[in-house]
Amino acid sequence: MFKPFTASVLAAACIAASSSAMAGDWFAGAAIGTVKQDISVKEGGEKATYPSDRNVAGKLDDPGFGALRLGQYLNENVRVYATLGTGSVKASESGALPGISYKETYKVENREFSFSADYVDNLFSMQTTKYFVGGTLGMNQMEAEFKGAYQVSNSAQSEKGSKKDNALVYGVQLGLIQELGEHFSAELGYRYTKMNNSVKFNVDGDQYKFKLKDQKLTYLAINYHF
Repeated sequence: MFKPFTASVLAAACIAASSSAMAGDWFAGAAIGTVKQDISVKEGGEKATYPSDRNVAGKLDDPGFGALRLGQYLNENVRVYATLGTGSVKASESGALPGISYKETYKVENREFSFSADYVDNLFSMQTTKYFVGGTLGMNQMEAEFKGAYQVSNSAQSEKGSKKDNALVYGVQLGLIQELGEHFSAELGYRYTKMNNSVKFNVDGDQYKFKLKDQKLTYLAINYHF
């Protein structure tokens, strides 16, 4: 599913760029930011290590984000660009219950490939400061990993598992662009995206479920125009 969709997004980007007949500047850039996620992590099953109403989702909701982008201005007011981004976060939980002590580590990594189109115009009457608003469509791959170390009646035990899931991602973005001379610009943006990634796997009789519904990304980008 991931490879066909990626190919279709790339094809759409090429068609849009070629149809513009080099109407505007190409640009390449990098972005960094922070993400607020609606993510849940739950444990259950007959051999659940601790009660299923405990989860560490609150510790997994603020991963960093980094991305590379390539795009083109089709005219003064329309730009299109492809984004390849990634973000990961790690959390741990430890404690003791009657007869057992434990330390569990959860890691969630997201890898995104998306295609965006923005409407761009001057902010008020300023010539070097612009605003943009647009939409994004692409694919998000979530990889969830679990590791556990346990001490039960003086006996050490360990468990681990991981799994990936691909899902459609779509959303909207807006922000400001500040031109920095002839070839550079800085961009401050906010993007809201929806997805429905869900990963479920069993580790020695325990069932672990990771679910991601949406992301709220605040980012800063530097673009080089050529």
